[in-house]
Amino acid sequence: MLSPGKGGMMKLLSVVFLTLVFVSLLPAQDFSPTIAPLYTGPNWGTVVDTGITCSGGPNISIVRDDGTYENGYQATVTGDSSSFVQKMVFPWYWFRIVKICIVWTRTAAGSVNRVHDLIVYDTLGAGGSPGNILARITSVTSSNIAIYPLHTRYSFTVDIPVYMRSCYVGVRLNNNPSQQVYFSSDENGTNQGPGYWRTTTTYPAVWEALPNATFPNWKNFGVRLEGVLMYGPPGVQTTRCRNGLNIIIPNLSPVADSVLVTATSGCNVLDVNVRIDTVTHTWDSDLRMYLRKNNVGVLIINWVGGSGDNFIGTILNDSATIPIASGTAPFTGSYIPSNPLTPFNTLQVNGYWKLVITDTAGGDTGALRAWCVVVTYQYCGGIQQTLEVTNYYSLEQNYPNPFNPVTNIKFSVPFTGNVKLVVFDVLGRETAVLLNEHRNPGVYNIDFDASHLSSGIYFYRLESGDFVQTKKMLLIK
Repeated sequence: MLSPGKGGMMKLLSVVFLTLVFVSLLPAQDFSPTIAPLYTGPNWGTVVDTGITCSGGPNISIVRDDGTYENGYQATVTGDSSSFVQKMVFPWYWFRIVKICIVWTRTAAGSVNRVHDLIVYDTLGAGGSPGNILARITSVTSSNIAIYPLHTRYSFTVDIPVYMRSCYVGVRLNNNPSQQVYFSSDENGTNQGPGYWRTTTTYPAVWEALPNATFPNWKNFGVRLEGVLMYGPPGVQTTRCRNGLNIIIPNLSPVADSVLVTATSGCNVLDVNVRIDTVTHTWDSDLRMYLRKNNVGVLIINWVGGSGDNFIGTILNDSATIPIASGTAPFTGSYIPSNPLTPFNTLQVNGYWKLVITDTAGGDTGALRAWCVVVTYQYCGGIQQTLEVTNYYSLEQNYPNPFNPVTNIKFSVPFTGNVKLVVFDVLGRETAVLLNEHRNPGVYNIDFDASHLSSGIYFYRLESGDFVQTKKMLLIK
């Protein structure tokens, strides 16, 4: 039974929706009678049932409704569009949506097919409402829509990475013409919303939370997701290192330097990169370098470079394209190590990582100035994390320098504690506090925007524990 809804919520807006009044609801077209009890728990999980979309393994299903749909909504405003979205919460951050499933119904006079957009928003709008558009798939078609009280489900394959714990997913409709096709809704579910709707009758369009006076019985929209947990944002890796050590490499003797990596207990290594920056040494081919952890060791640099000098900014990465043996001193860039770093994979990330350098001949000496180990590991909660670890304090020269008006300041801290980074002028007056908070060990980058300052010389100072260091920078406008 169909009846018109309330109107006048916005200027020139009339809202039409389906109302169920003492109607015996028939099963949905592809509804499995055994599926409903599975949706009384959390709003995600791997549910195996071939009779309903976005609920089968091996992917993770994001489900809010209870498997039945008692109503359907639309807004009819000639010449404008309307959007209906619902918040979907993921098991963890960094979730890749691979399928969006939606449900439609229509009146007997309604269009059999409906062209619409699939749309995804972040949750950064006012009060947690939809904010920025993360993805929009335009002009998809749902065909052969059933007549109410039947509802028809549709599945669309997508590839949408979401780097947050939740987002809003739904549909955007062109209201001209209205077509008497309705976005199905669950009015008996227990895992309610939150949901929003809006129309472009007024500009800027304003999201309105559901349920409301227009749709008082709303619980969930007919929208579901399937997806997988991502290991981490694609292409993101921090491998910057700092100067600061001065460990002498004597003739015919090994030297070693260790760094402690601490993470959540029980996490396994997925990938390791090493950066040698800087080793100063004449006649590079005298040197052999090893990376060790526990009882696992890998010879990463083995007598390369001939009579060349030094290793400057040398990144050892199994995914590189040039073997280190094919490079030339000072080996600046990314190289395949002498032996693969894969033996470290599956080890526990926690513990000491040791770099060992052996000078195998006499007559030449050098020093280890700086190095980093970059460990990618499988976090126990299912996320891949990338850590850059360091065992010394350092404050780098800002870059660019001179600058106008933004520059970047990089620093490292080896211990947990308060870290303060301040900027002051030549008279010693503090002009900016860039950081003053508790930080864990690691390497950090801070942008400094001096658009409010005049040209001239400024100083920036890093304070952490007993460490204090100041450097000079030049602002030219």
